[in-house]
Amino acid sequence: MSEAEVPVAVVVVASRGDAKLERTLAAVAWADERVVLDPLGRVEVGRLPAGVEHVLSVAALATVGRAPWVMLLREDEILPPEMRDAVAAAMAVGEPRRVRRELHVLGITLLLRRAPLRLAPRAGSRVVVSRGLELSLRVSRGVPNLEPLDPVVVVALASSLAAALDVLDADSSMAAALLEAAGSRPRFRELLLSPCVAMLRVLVAHARRPAGLARWVTAVLLGYRAVAAQAKLWERVRNRPLEIA
Repeated sequence: MSEAEVPVAVVVVASRGDAKLERTLAAVAWADERVVLDPLGRVEVGRLPAGVEHVLSVAALATVGRAPWVMLLREDEILPPEMRDAVAAAMAVGEPRRVRRELHVLGITLLLRRAPLRLAPRAGSRVVVSRGLELSLRVSRGVPNLEPLDPVVVVALASSLAAALDVLDADSSMAAALLEAAGSRPRFRELLLSPCVAMLRVLVAHARRPAGLARWVTAVLLGYRAVAAQAKLWERVRNRPLEIA
């Protein structure tokens, strides 16, 4: 199998559309199809590499491309070179796969315990935002106890507090747009539970070296992102124009 023949559509969800998006797209040049999902409309389409599709809504994904499998990524996720062979091997046996992620933020490295479903057959799969603002694929049939892909994906969040606040603001806006598109409505329960889940994910992550206060600061920041997403969803729903029959 040559470098350009892995029959998968890699969907990269963009929140800012900056150099991180360019890097992520370059790392999956081996995919048969590359698609940028841009729910906020911030990506400069003219700067995208040749052959990369650009869609503004999750619904439009159903009409893009022809690849039988789909892989979901965030724009700040860095795939190692060996991911190509791991994806091809999983597709060869016909099994969806989860992806392990290593969070790089504020000078610390955290191996997140939860591995979301990110590779699945295209038919029946859809993009979802679960509690705690976790991006994943949902398939029509259950996928319990799936083995994750061997390579670990690096999530390059931010190296400074100022950069982290900028990124998390864009992330919360992107999540709110996806939640609205899925028909979600702001709920008091989610306003309470979603930030707790996001914070707990950081607090129980495995640190390669002592993380100290940086772990707690990161947990608070990701909890804030979840709160902001629910607040922005509330604002989007409240400001939605009335539909007149």
